[in-house]
Amino acid sequence: MNNPIAAGASADNVALIQSIYQAFGRGDVEFIVARTAPDARWDYNVAESEVPWHQPVTGPGEVPKFFASLATNVELQAFEPRHFVAVGEDVIAHVRLVMTVRRTGRKIDEEQLHWWKVRNGSVAGIRHFEDTAQVVSAWRGGAD
Repeated sequence: MNNPIAAGASADNVALIQSIYQAFGRGDVEFIVARTAPDARWDYNVAESEVPWHQPVTGPGEVPKFFASLATNVELQAFEPRHFVAVGEDVIAHVRLVMTVRRTGRKIDEEQLHWWKVRNGSVAGIRHFEDTAQVVSAWRGGAD
């Protein structure tokens, strides 16, 4: 992970998000849940989707469902947080992901932007921006 150039609260917010990515890498969902605000929303930049991990969740009680859906439905080959940009409560992370959809065997190799909101040292939300067409096609098992 590249170190951000940030100061004060922005640097603290980037450090929080980096610690969450590290926890994800070691499968420590409890660590992530403990840093999630009660009203935090985790979602994707889609209106509707049949892809199970695209379903929005809210708050620490539902965050484990997000991770369980991802773990159940994909095999992750690469998760590479590459760059971070922080301003105030916002942290944008550029992440490369490679994963295979279990039900179709289709591989997804993409770059995402994760737009995190941090409030009072806790995750207040995340929105994933991805190549949704590629992901839906891999979920459905369609041609490239």
